[in-house]
Amino acid sequence: MERAPSASPSAVALAYGLVCVAWGSTYLFIKLGVDVLPPYLLGGARFSIAGALLVFWCLATRRPMPLDRQTLARIVLVGVLFLVLGNGLLNLSEQHLASGLAALLVVSTPLWMTLLAMTGQGGERLSALGWAGVLVSLAGVALLVKPFESGVQSSWVGVAAALAASLAWAIGAVYARRRLRGVDPFAASAVETLVAGPLMLAVHLMVERGQPVLWNGQAWLAVGYLATVGSIVGFTAFVYIAHHMPSSKSGTYAYVNPVVAVLLGWWFLDEPVTWRLAIGGVTILAGLLLLYFARVREDVREVQPVPGEAAAAPADA
Repeated sequence: MERAPSASPSAVALAYGLVCVAWGSTYLFIKLGVDVLPPYLLGGARFSIAGALLVFWCLATRRPMPLDRQTLARIVLVGVLFLVLGNGLLNLSEQHLASGLAALLVVSTPLWMTLLAMTGQGGERLSALGWAGVLVSLAGVALLVKPFESGVQSSWVGVAAALAASLAWAIGAVYARRRLRGVDPFAASAVETLVAGPLMLAVHLMVERGQPVLWNGQAWLAVGYLATVGSIVGFTAFVYIAHHMPSSKSGTYAYVNPVVAVLLGWWFLDEPVTWRLAIGGVTILAGLLLLYFARVREDVREVQPVPGEAAAAPADA
């Protein structure tokens, strides 16, 4: 994505801050949501609302909507990977994990993206520094998942769901980069989100029927915040910084998001920040930074971090 020729530094800084806060705070609101709603009902309601709003905005502003079957099929596949699998599994993980721990586990997405980008014809090659980053990141993940810290809400189901979510995002991001070049990001996000909402509601009806549902103020707050701030405000700000910042800088939001998530979980939900959580999180981020510096030094095509928002670009949580 090429950068626009002019932009106010203060506007770019504000947009970058919005991305970090909007997407970093989604973990808190997902946690609030799954406390009263089943995971896929939460996601289905969120993306049905966000999808309708995004499609309306795209039509109102005459964005170039993808109409050919091949492009639409690819966008739907990315939406399934990013949202139905990625976001749905993240929601499931937060039924069992503290929001900060879930955020630190899914930040491993760039690690899986790097490994996936090495596969296939013309796959990328990784330097010694890059491999060091992979190993350090994996060590950080291991610190977070075993043995569990007794003061942190955790379970194997939650950990497996969070890591599976990050893998789904990584597969979706690598596929989108290869197959959705030139597609308008807003149009792609609108289609992905609009399709994912009903699909997630269908999953809810099939597998979550026995779970309690409480449509109270907390539920509506979570759905409303995630649909507007998470899926629309955060993504709009991301597209802006992607146009006005080098990708090596705009992609660093993914390293800030888990820090925001941990702090918000600690402040609002009294989630403990233990030594194991802190050391494991720092270790993962250190490994990802080694990967980042390896790519900058070698001047190769970058693989940007992805947190979880649906689009032809990275998705939020």
